[in-house]
Amino acid sequence: MLQEINEFKLEENTNIVRYMSFTKFIDLILSESIFFVNGKYLSDSYELQLSEEEKRFYLDQLSNKYSSEEARKILEGYEKKILDQKKKIYINCWSQESVESYAMWKVYTTVGEGVSIISDHSSMKEAFKITPKTYHIGKVEYNDQLEPIENLDRNQIVFRKKEFYSNE
Repeated sequence: MLQEINEFKLEENTNIVRYMSFTKFIDLILSESIFFVNGKYLSDSYELQLSEEEKRFYLDQLSNKYSSEEARKILEGYEKKILDQKKKIYINCWSQESVESYAMWKVYTTVGEGVSIISDHSSMKEAFKITPKTYHIGKVEYNDQLEPIENLDRNQIVFRKKEFYSNE
């Protein structure tokens, strides 16, 4: 079962693209399935966690309401919650673009050995109707603006990334 996150919803006819190595493409064909990586194994250290900048921002925000010690403990609780969630999150990323991306070819493939698969949001949704598990789908928002800590939830961690990554 597929669950869309309203705040990060894609348009129905949105094209999506996935760049991958030829080996991963063959695996996809042979297994007839898409691989989802566990969040704890993501190679990017900024993925699904608070940056030092964000920690300072939230600590300052909390310090307006609580003592320094209490603010630190609350922030540590949020970080622990995020770490626990990271272990439960499985990810498969696609790109929404209207033209080919040289940057995406460079990041996700080796020269001369890559494949791009083009699909659309509606087809992706249809493919997930056959599974009893719940999957969340949404468009990543690239934004350096930080949310108030009270709004920080799983979706904020998964579907928001720094502007620096907007070429994805």
